[in-house]
Amino acid sequence: MYETVRVSEFLTLRFLNLVNEVFADYPLRVEWDLFSFNQDVRENSISLPDSYVFLKEDRPVGFILCCIRRNRGRIDSMGVIGEERGKGLGGKILSFALDALKNRGVSSVVLEVLASQEEVVKFYSKFGFRVTRKLVSMIKNVPKPRSSVRFLKSERESIHRSALEAMVKLSRRPNWQREPLTLLLSGDRYRMARTGQTLVGYVVWGRGEENAFIVDCAPINDESTYAEFLDQAVNYVCQVEGRSVCFVGNVPEDDPLYRAAEQVGFQPLFEQYEMLLQL
Repeated sequence: MYETVRVSEFLTLRFLNLVNEVFADYPLRVEWDLFSFNQDVRENSISLPDSYVFLKEDRPVGFILCCIRRNRGRIDSMGVIGEERGKGLGGKILSFALDALKNRGVSSVVLEVLASQEEVVKFYSKFGFRVTRKLVSMIKNVPKPRSSVRFLKSERESIHRSALEAMVKLSRRPNWQREPLTLLLSGDRYRMARTGQTLVGYVVWGRGEENAFIVDCAPINDESTYAEFLDQAVNYVCQVEGRSVCFVGNVPEDDPLYRAAEQVGFQPLFEQYEMLLQL
C-alpha cells in the first residue's frame, strides 16, 4: 500500500513541503527552508540515506528523519499528513526505521517529545522507548544587560575542545543538540566566545527576532562557578545582541547547566521528555 523512498533520493523541495504540511498544526512547529534544513542535517548528523518518505499512490504522506553517530541513533522528526493519521501509518514508519537503524549497527535510539503530549509518549512507549529525563526550555528577562567579564571570539575547534573538557570535568550529560560534536558541526550558524580569566569557560549563542538564545554554556574547570559564569555569559550575549530576553532550550534536568540556570533566575517555559530505546 505504501512505497518507501530514501530522503537522499527524494526531491528536497518536495520533501520540505511535506514536512511543513505535517507540522502545520503541531504545538512546536518545524518550518524549514532549504538553507535551515541543510544546516540541521549537518549539525545534528541527520543521515538522509537512513531517513525515509512514505508515499501512497505517488503522494508523500509521511516521513522520518534519522540521525546516526557511530552506534547511536536519534529520531530527529517524523510525522504523517492529517488525512492519513489514525490509520497505523505512524507505527509502520517507526518500525521500518528502527529495523533499518538496527541493520546499520545502531544499538540505541533517542528522541524528544513534549511532556504535555501524553498520547505521543504512549505511542513511543509501545515500541519500547522509555522516558529517561526531562529537557526544560527556560527564559529570563535581562532588562539592562551588562557583563563584567571579557569574552573573546573563538573558533569552533577551540569551543569543541573546551566542551569536551567541561563534559568530563563537570560530569555533564548533554543532550544530542548540545553535544560537543554538535557544536563542532554547527558551521557558522552560531556565535562563540570564551574567557581566559578567573572565570574560564565558553558560550555558544544566537539571536532571534525577539530574544537572544544560548545553545550551550559552561565553565571548564570548576562546577561551583557555573551559575556565576552563566550569569556573566547571559549578560554578555544580551548586551552584544541588543536583546533584553534570553532563552535556553532543552536543558537536561540532570545537567549542571539546568541547576545554574535556575540559580540565576531562568523560568521554565515548557518541558520535553527525552526517551531512549535499546535495540
